[in-house]
Amino acid sequence: MEREEKHEDLHDEAARVILGVLNTSGFRMTVVSVVRGFIGQWSRKGGRSGRALASFVDRRLERYQRKKRSSPTGGETLPAEVGAFLSTCAGRYNTETDEERTERVRVRRECIRELIEHADFGEIREAVERSRSEATETVAALNDVLWKYPAKVASILSLFPETANISMQAGRELLRPVENKVGPDLLADLGLSLLRKVDGRQAAECLNAVCELIRRFHTGSLLLGKGGRPLLELYCTDILKDAVEDIDTELYCKARAAIAQERASLIRARCEALLSKPELVTALIANLPSEVNPALQGMTQRVGMLEEFEDEELAEALTRVVSDIDTGEIAEYLNTWIRLINRVHDVCPDLPRSFADGLVASLDHEDAGKALGWIFRELLEPLAAPLAPPLLHLLCDILEKAGGHENREYHEAFDRLARLMAERGMPHD
Repeated sequence: MEREEKHEDLHDEAARVILGVLNTSGFRMTVVSVVRGFIGQWSRKGGRSGRALASFVDRRLERYQRKKRSSPTGGETLPAEVGAFLSTCAGRYNTETDEERTERVRVRRECIRELIEHADFGEIREAVERSRSEATETVAALNDVLWKYPAKVASILSLFPETANISMQAGRELLRPVENKVGPDLLADLGLSLLRKVDGRQAAECLNAVCELIRRFHTGSLLLGKGGRPLLELYCTDILKDAVEDIDTELYCKARAAIAQERASLIRARCEALLSKPELVTALIANLPSEVNPALQGMTQRVGMLEEFEDEELAEALTRVVSDIDTGEIAEYLNTWIRLINRVHDVCPDLPRSFADGLVASLDHEDAGKALGWIFRELLEPLAAPLAPPLLHLLCDILEKAGGHENREYHEAFDRLARLMAERGMPHD
């Protein structure tokens, strides 16, 4: 009985909403405009009787338009009626049984099946393909007419920044109650409670489905490929070749240069803006540890995670990583760069030296020497004591294995090392 009453209430609320819409001043103005237009056209052809009827109808429309809106619910507003209707819909859904919901899903499935079966998607696809030229011509016609009135184009384009300003202002007002009335603990509780309701298992299943789709796509591309090349690579190669053929080389290079220059302009604008408020710059510099330390902690945590594994497991994983890395490809990459550098040097042997000379000439030698001095003294000198012995042993091992170096530089280096050891009182024979 209660369920039946709620179902009846749903129809009553829907009727109230419809009556409320029909009784609004906006709807009445629309009705009046339509009827007046129709009566006006008819009266011009109906002679004296038509004009009399039009005058009578016009007076009735004036009374109808001036009539105040009377709510069908006895004083409630239309938004209240819509809210009551939505509440009634939710209440009806909450009282439905599983059988009723299953039946509704079955009916929807049947509707979808009939729609799919009777729709000829081949015809739809062909219609879309045939409409390409028509759509292009329509856009061209729009441009031809619209750009005859540049002021109107400017008015249309000005809507975008105004829309952005309105959105930002509305967003600010939306966040103002949260800023003024919600404390940190309550805000965190609200946000984290929403986060806590996220179903991690469903997220994992969705991720698994996406990964499976990617795997199947990749496998299918390999199976359908030719000559050891995936089909995706073949298609993309053909598409990009067609695109490259029509690219204006000079224009493309100029556009890339313009983008780089505009990027530099944005950086200069940002720096100039920051310099107008020095305290912000100093605050950002002082805040760097607060940003760097969490990143370092995360890196330490990721590396420290490996310590939780057994030595055998970790060694097996690292061995597999090292063995699977294509060292030949790495070597070929380095060899390619080396060959390119040698070719450039053969063609322009003075290029590296001129580059180095220009760089050195542009450096402030006094400041550079001062910086290197304190860097080696204050940063590297503390490391000398623990690092010098293993480095010297390594040097000795290299020299022992090298052997046969009987040139002048070789002897000069050993003589210098011997003098240094003698000065330190170290045996050097």
